[in-house]
Amino acid sequence: GGFIGAYIKILCIVSYKVAIMSGKCGKPAGECKCKIPSMDLRVTDKIQITGGSGMGKTHMLVNDIFLAKGSPYNSSGVRIYLCINNVSRDQPLYQKLKKESKADVKFVKLPEDEEQEKQLFDMFKSHDGDQVIVFDDQLVEGKRSVGKRVIERVFIAGRHMGLGVILIEQSPMT
Repeated sequence: GGFIGAYIKILCIVSYKVAIMSGKCGKPAGECKCKIPSMDLRVTDKIQITGGSGMGKTHMLVNDIFLAKGSPYNSSGVRIYLCINNVSRDQPLYQKLKKESKADVKFVKLPEDEEQEKQLFDMFKSHDGDQVIVFDDQLVEGKRSVGKRVIERVFIAGRHMGLGVILIEQSPMT
């Protein structure tokens, strides 16, 4: 957790779900059409979304941040990298993002060795526009030394490459 520092906007799903549940429509979070208030987000921000299993973290990311009307993430020239496990790639929300977003959405794998790490950073450097990488439950999987180092390096060096970072975790202290 130390490398995260003060660079992140933390979105707590617990309060989000409570806000959605008490919204005008009164429907559960997954069915609610209410939107979260504007948070003045930039593609290059560093964001952590935390909440328990089933709280709507991915729903919030895809529908209320990436695909929301006026979202800076939903425009051509932006690239979104999804670093998620293979099972999550088939998740309907990530497939919806890939299909509906104006951004270039790519699935990437957390590097397992230095060569894969170099390829990932070369990909970041080769893109001219704004870009963001989403690490969905990768800190747990990133306990491997190379994977964890990559996540730390992205946090530290990402802004020099115009790269935002979004961490989705079940615990803010992972």
